[in-house]
Amino acid sequence: MDSVKEQKCVIGNKKERNRQSQAAFRFRRKKYIKGLEESIMRMHISTKRLNQELERTVHRAENAERQCLALHEELYSLRKLTNRLFEENKQLTQYCSSMTANPLFMSHNMYP
Repeated sequence: MDSVKEQKCVIGNKKERNRQSQAAFRFRRKKYIKGLEESIMRMHISTKRLNQELERTVHRAENAERQCLALHEELYSLRKLTNRLFEENKQLTQYCSSMTANPLFMSHNMYP
């Protein structure tokens, strides 16, 4: 009979250890899942922040591209104007040279 009692006691102890093991496992699993959920939440927040930053960066890039195109157009216009002014200056210099080399021009301008 003691043998039966010992078996029941051993079985009872084993069941208790199993219950404790299961409780510990459930606790660890719950803690692990909570950690994963917190990680997911942090990642969602981080993703949202990164998407907002990306949107701002894209907007800034688009503005910079528009400004760059406007500056290219302005540069083209200024180069065109500069070339035209150089050409006009060249023509005026030639005209002035030809006029000062002309004796009639010199005598006419010397005596008002």
